[in-house]
Amino acid sequence: MTEQPNRMAERSGPFYDTDGLKTWLGVSREEILARREARTILGCERAEGELIYPVWQFQDDGELLPGLPAVLEVLATGIDDGWTWALWLVTPVPGELNGKSVVEWLHDGGDVAPVLQLAANDAAVWAA
Repeated sequence: MTEQPNRMAERSGPFYDTDGLKTWLGVSREEILARREARTILGCERAEGELIYPVWQFQDDGELLPGLPAVLEVLATGIDDGWTWALWLVTPVPGELNGKSVVEWLHDGGDVAPVLQLAANDAAVWAA
């Protein structure tokens, strides 16, 4: 069971641990955990229970990618799993978003509307 999260981490990393993220953002551990619960940041739980946070969800100034919280809310309607979301966000979408991943699309300033539609479509499949 510990092998799977490690492979997922390789595909969806790099990551901050909670201490690293709180230091970088200048906020408390409680604030980080509250943001994760509110789905305003993406956290993934490792097999041993440690939370880690994909670096790519943040811009250079520490702000979250535009539209990401809305995307996380939509994905949560299908499955509540940070690893699934992380992999979905970094996987290129053939035939959509100019073949980019959602992360690349949002980093490049792409419109969040088509991302929300893709998220809704996949969340519906996950929930079925």
